[in-house]
Amino acid sequence: MNQTIKIQALTLALVLVSGCQKNEISEQNTAQQPTTSSQKEQVLVKDVKKAVEINKQKTTNAFSNNGEKITFDAPNLVKGTEVFNHAMQERGIATGAIYLTLKENSLPIELSSQYTLKKMTNKNYRYIADKNTDLLKVQNAFKQNANVDVVEIKIDYSPIKEVM
Repeated sequence: MNQTIKIQALTLALVLVSGCQKNEISEQNTAQQPTTSSQKEQVLVKDVKKAVEINKQKTTNAFSNNGEKITFDAPNLVKGTEVFNHAMQERGIATGAIYLTLKENSLPIELSSQYTLKKMTNKNYRYIADKNTDLLKVQNAFKQNANVDVVEIKIDYSPIKEVM
């Protein structure tokens, strides 16, 4: 019986000592963090507002390139713009080249007078845009021509780090 009392007293002492140590640790943690929960909430709200503003400033544009959805985060699609192909799940870079496939073998005068096109094969031509030319505007102009069958902006899918 005497031994049981000693074990109970020892257990009680251990519990009390461990309880004090946990309290001291939690007091030290709160002393190191002077910000209150309301201050933390304010910081979180500010972070969320900044993220929303950044996302508002980013303009994600999309277009169809021969049936594949392509998106980019820039005001205009110009040579060197990084794009994302959703069908392939790959990033790439717009090269500045646009390829046309005509319905007939002859190049229409309205295209040859307005654009410098290089003949690739019988019905296929290539247009190389200047550095600041909006490729989407040119692509849409080609698509509106009744003699044009397919228009495709060339995207380079080589690893971007190697291209840059």
